Amino acid sequence: MLKDHQRRVAMQWIQKYIRAFGGDPTKVTLFGESAGSASIAIHMILNDGNNDELFRGAIMASGGIWKLKDYHYRQDLFNFMAEQSGCGQAEDKVDCLRKADYGLIYNASQQLPSLVSYRATQVPWYPRPDGSFLKASPHQLLRSGNVAKVPFIIGDVKDEGTIFSIIAGLNLTTDAEFQTYFKTYFFDNLSDEQVKKFTDLWPQDPAQGSPFDTGDSYVLGPQYKRLSAAIGDYTVRLQFQIE
Repeated sequence: MLKDHQRRVAMQWIQKYIRAFGGDPTKVTLFGESAGSASIAIHMILNDGNNDELFRGAIMASGGIWKLKDYHYRQDLFNFMAEQSGCGQAEDKVDCLRKADYGLIYNASQQLPSLVSYRATQVPWYPRPDGSFLKASPHQLLRSGNVAKVPFIIGDVKDEGTIFSIIAGLNLTTDAEFQTYFKTYFFDNLSDEQVKKFTDLWPQDPAQGSPFDTGDSYVLGPQYKRLSAAIGDYTVRLQFQIE
């Protein structure tokens, strides 16, 4: 949430000083792409949707409000960061991390899932409710209508999954590996049969995969285009349709 606090402060600065640069503080529109889009979505629900008239509209491209799992979902990553930063045995690990050596923290962070990694869609950190700035789970606020009352545009592109699938797509070669990948990183609570029904929705036919409408081109690996289509639909496109 630190970055979102910082962006809120930046918006306040704009309201106060933008006239000195020839700008109009009443005509501020937020725009974000991918993770930036997800951040804009968070600003739409902060303070129960009260935007303090800091912006009059928003444009969100390829990113929205993420559904949160409980804190156990990322506890392992926090524990890893603490251990690698010399804070594993500290009584107050958060306070220890605040004082830890930058180099240790940086090196540890480089080992977490990233955009170009086998687990590209496994975002390490999510915004968490703090009781004041973000008062509840983003989806709860969205469903209750606690959203900034401003016009907005939100959307995605056809081939959302291509970049997220580069590394895994080069490593997955069989249907069984494709199914295991989804069961491990997306549906660990489903049976093998249920996972198979889900993954069968995307056929192993490069001509039907993503990038779409490219025939048999861009086949980086046997399962790449199939994986790109599935991940693009599941992580971005279906999210917009559900919301």
